[in-house]
Amino acid sequence: MKCHRERKIPNRLRWRRPSGLSSCLSMKPMPEGPAQQPRATRREWIGLAVIALPCVLYAMDLTVLNLAVPRLSEDLKPTSAQLLWILDIFGFL
Repeated sequence: MKCHRERKIPNRLRWRRPSGLSSCLSMKPMPEGPAQQPRATRREWIGLAVIALPCVLYAMDLTVLNLAVPRLSEDLKPTSAQLLWILDIFGFL
């Protein structure tokens, strides 16, 4: 495959590079200062923790239930439909 510079392109279709660019791969550095994204404040981190903590506890609770399924199946001897209800309804509680 040829480089785009080696292809013959009619002058009327050629893109003219601005004089400040040395090649088509050059990039300008990101401006520093007010254009940067602001960092998260303490209040935002606390809000994230308030949202994330119940999700982690819920996930741990369901993990423990899934690990206990074999023992529950031995003791209660549920049918497959009843076991499905146990697993599904526990998540709603």
